[in-house]
Amino acid sequence: MNISLTNEFKEASTDQLLDFMRRPRILVNNADYPDFDHWLQKVYVQLKSEEKRAILIIENGLIIGSVLYQKHASIKDALEIKNLTVGKEYRHRKFGSVLLRQAEILGAAGFKTVKAVCDAKAQNDEVRTFLLSEKYRILGEQDLYNKKSGTDLVYYKNLVTSPGFLQL
Repeated sequence: MNISLTNEFKEASTDQLLDFMRRPRILVNNADYPDFDHWLQKVYVQLKSEEKRAILIIENGLIIGSVLYQKHASIKDALEIKNLTVGKEYRHRKFGSVLLRQAEILGAAGFKTVKAVCDAKAQNDEVRTFLLSEKYRILGEQDLYNKKSGTDLVYYKNLVTSPGFLQL
C-alpha cells in the first residue's frame, strides 16, 4: 500500500479529481445537489486559477480522497470547505479527518483566515456527526442554494485560539 497526501497536481490531474468527485458518494445524495455537474465545470476553472484549492489522498496513483477549499467569498476572515469526498472502500480510516485538518491548516496559513465554514444538507446525519466530532458547531439552517432540495446546515469552527497557534 503506497498512500500519499498532496496539494499539488503532479500525481493527479484536475480531470482525475473531477472524475473522482462525480462518482456516487456515500454520505451525499446527488439528488440533493441538482446542479452538481455544472458546479464541477466551474470548479475546473477555479482550480486552474487557484481560486479553489484541493488536497488529495492518493493510493498507487489513484485518488481515494479529496477536499476542496477556498477563501470565503463574503466572510473576510473565513475559510470555506467546499467538498470533502472519500472513496467508500476507504471510509472509517480517518482519511476524512486528515483531509479536513490539512485544509484547515493550509487554508488558514494561505488565506490568513481564523475560522472555517462549510455546509451540508440538514437531513444528512452522518455528515453532521462527522463535523461535530471535528469540533465544528452549527451556525444556522437555511436553504442556501434555492434549488428546492432541502435546507442546509451551516457549520463553523474557530481555527485560532491564540495568535500563531492553530486549534488541535
